[in-house]
Amino acid sequence: MQKLIMMIKRAPNYMASFGVLRGLRLLFKIEGGRRNPSHMTKGKESGADLTVYITGEAAPIYLRDRNSDRSIFWQIYGMQQYQLKRYKQYQALREKYEGLLQAGQTPLIIDGGANIGLSTRWLATEFPRARVVAIEPSADNFRMLVKNTAHLGNRVILKQGGLWSRSCDLEIINPDVGDTSFVVAEAKAKTDQTFPAFGMEALLDEYGDGDAGLLMAKLDIEGSQKQLFTDPCDWVQQTGVIILELDDWLFPWQGTSQSFFVGTSKQASDYLLHGENIVWFNHGYFTG
Repeated sequence: MQKLIMMIKRAPNYMASFGVLRGLRLLFKIEGGRRNPSHMTKGKESGADLTVYITGEAAPIYLRDRNSDRSIFWQIYGMQQYQLKRYKQYQALREKYEGLLQAGQTPLIIDGGANIGLSTRWLATEFPRARVVAIEPSADNFRMLVKNTAHLGNRVILKQGGLWSRSCDLEIINPDVGDTSFVVAEAKAKTDQTFPAFGMEALLDEYGDGDAGLLMAKLDIEGSQKQLFTDPCDWVQQTGVIILELDDWLFPWQGTSQSFFVGTSKQASDYLLHGENIVWFNHGYFTG
């Protein structure tokens, strides 16, 4: 009964996103199947239990038979949580993107916490001539990220690791929590379970194009923003848009988002809220 109620609630979004008949078919295929929690398939080789075809997508979407993968599909393609066209500021973003291309520069987008790659695909579809750097700490999720973005070729750069304020080795400290809530911390020693940390300045230096800066950063990094925005975070000045999932509900009384507001408020800014995310537009990036 609970699954049926959920499907009824989600049906309008599926039909709005994919059309009535196609939307209902996808609803029953994705939401109506088995709903194994991620721990039930932990340790399995990451194969695809569901193969989903969407009009306009150049390749199928692969999902594991897990609540987490179904939830990610719903958020990105049902709720369209990274759809920026809903904001009046979108026109300036689009003009900046086109202007960089006309100037012979490649816009850069960073997808922090890419999970199985659906957000990466969305961003690469919305900005087809941008370079997207996708970063994901979980090895299991990373295998699906590779599978879901293989058709994008060298337009997407994949890195297994985490975003942090400095170079170090990181580890997942809650490996049994589920595929969408991994929290990372600095590792005391390097092991086969650790992975590298990537700083935004270093990513800009390696993958940015001249003075183009960072067109957009999508950050779903489970509290790591507390370290990522540690002062000085000069990369923020060179960034146009940041989409951040606020995690204070997950880390009560830790102030994980405070450094984000401190770092971004130094610039003339617009802050917009949609669902779990706050969307920040940097005035100077678009007017400078």
